[in-house]
Amino acid sequence: MTTDITSTITEKAHQEKVINQEHRSKAIPLHPALSKIMYLANQQDWLIHQLARQLGLETDDLAKYCTHLQHLGIPLSIDNNIIRLTEQADLLHHGLIGNYLSDYPKVRQETYQCIDSTNTQIKLDQYDKHTTVIIAEEQSSGRGQRSNTWQSPFGKGIYCSIRFSLKKKLHKYAAISLIAATSLIKAFQTYGITEPCQVKWP
Repeated sequence: MTTDITSTITEKAHQEKVINQEHRSKAIPLHPALSKIMYLANQQDWLIHQLARQLGLETDDLAKYCTHLQHLGIPLSIDNNIIRLTEQADLLHHGLIGNYLSDYPKVRQETYQCIDSTNTQIKLDQYDKHTTVIIAEEQSSGRGQRSNTWQSPFGKGIYCSIRFSLKKKLHKYAAISLIAATSLIKAFQTYGITEPCQVKWP
């Protein structure tokens, strides 16, 4: 009987390991160069060799990154060796986000180009001892309440999950999602974002 139980536990642990490995293969980290290109291109037009020098890249590598951004739907053009954003666009910038979190050294941050679900990722055991923020530009299998599908196209939103330890019983935090959402709206207004903001319940 002991052998059967041990075998079952071992098999379950192996299955969970396989699931975690499969999940990680679906998570594509956001390459820092992409964010830096977008950050600088939002400020001005650039000659391709000047932007490459600014970023410490070869011009051929920069061209490849720009082509990748175009394939992702970013309105970036390269014409006569000039890199230009045809309309304002932003990507998550891992470094800048890290700067804002620098006052909280125990917070772990990960930024992804694409992931199946930030919520699924953050439930992995590797995060159980850390306060963790996971942000993505796109979710391929975002989930809402009651297994509802959550549409999460690339570059159209901030898809974020936060994991932290609770000091009180779970029912004491029943309204935390609504409080967080309304707090974000107030923060947007504080920073001068005047477009109408609403809470969409998933």
